[in-house]
This record gives sequence, C-alpha cells and structure tokens, in this order.
Amino acid sequence: MSGTTTKDIQDDRMVFGWTRAILYSILNAHKPTENIYGDMLKECRDIYHDNQKMCEIIDDFEKTYDPKKAIWWYTKDSFLYRQINAAFRTENIPTIWKFRFVIQDIYKRLELLHEEQMKNYD
Repeated sequence: MSGTTTKDIQDDRMVFGWTRAILYSILNAHKPTENIYGDMLKECRDIYHDNQKMCEIIDDFEKTYDPKKAIWWYTKDSFLYRQINAAFRTENIPTIWKFRFVIQDIYKRLELLHEEQMKNYD
C-alpha cells in the first residue's frame, strides 16, 4: 500500500462508520402513511425547475411510483439516480434523509431479489 498514510486509513474508517450509521437509520425509519415523498419531490422540483424533461420525469414518478419498481427508477437516467448519488458523494445528510424511503425501497427489493436467487441455488 505504497502512498497510503495512517490519516488516509483513519479517514476511510470514519467514512465507513458514517455510512454505516446513516444507512442503519434510513433502513429503520418508519414510513408515514401519506405524502412520504413530498420533501424529496419538492427538492427535486427546486433543483430541476428549468429542465422541462426532468420535471416531466418527476411528475411521472409522483403519479406512478411503486416500491416494487424502485430499482428500475433508480437505474433510469433521471433525477433519482443523480440526487441520491450526489448526496452520498458529498455526504449531504439532509438530502439523503429526504430520499430515505426510496433508499429503503431499493434495499428491500435487492434483499428480495437476493432471497429469490438463493432459492434457485438450493
């Protein structure tokens, strides 16, 4: 590990710990019954207010989103992928928190797909 310092390793450990703590909080947050995506969509509309195509995608998300399609929405070239990734890259906790319910949905879908795959190997 030429060029790696003790400080680099400590920084990596701090980032790992931070990421683990925030993911634990997100995955254990309880979903309200109404308007669970309101803050997230408001932030996205504020960011993309001058991008008609992205505003249409945000409207489509609001009208048609289903947690079973969370991975599809995340992998689609849209606001969701961009905002979630940017928030994690910059460690923007308020934005990550606004997207927590979609992150939960993605996690649950991945968990389910993993279980289905494991059944196929038994």
